[in-house]
Amino acid sequence: MNDEYGYYQAPEPGEWVPPVYEEPEHYFLGALGAIGGALIGVAAILLIGLAGFVASFCGVVMAVCALKGYEMLAKKMSVKGVVITSVVLVVMTLFAQYMDWTIDFYRAYTKYYDDVSFGLIFWNLPYMIAQVGEGWRFLLDFGILGLFTALGAGPRVRQVMAEQKQNQQNM
Repeated sequence: MNDEYGYYQAPEPGEWVPPVYEEPEHYFLGALGAIGGALIGVAAILLIGLAGFVASFCGVVMAVCALKGYEMLAKKMSVKGVVITSVVLVVMTLFAQYMDWTIDFYRAYTKYYDDVSFGLIFWNLPYMIAQVGEGWRFLLDFGILGLFTALGAGPRVRQVMAEQKQNQQNM
């Protein structure tokens, strides 16, 4: 109990003090929230890519949505939550890049070949990229998308780290 100046006062003998309940962080639900949030960003990347624009800036949307999704379902955000969300973001960034390139190759191949399916392009994309010699461009695009994703996640990650540091100093 705190007095009017904010100092802790021990309870009087026999006085009932309600226990402080702190809800635990739900890591599994948080991971599901991060995946769901990241899928919103992936959808934004693919839709803007379908319109013919460079969608790298949607990495910011993906990062913000993934962090918010984790926080909403886990009920908290800790360093473990940041690590879980970061792993989800790396995987989903690669997935978004892979899907964007699959769509581009599919659109290009269907102009010339009738018997090409989306699944065929999806499973053979690494081979096709190597055949046209564009592996460096795939990695460059992945790096740019990853940079924007990191820029989107950066402020919240710094805030969580500062809160953890402050909590450790108060203990």
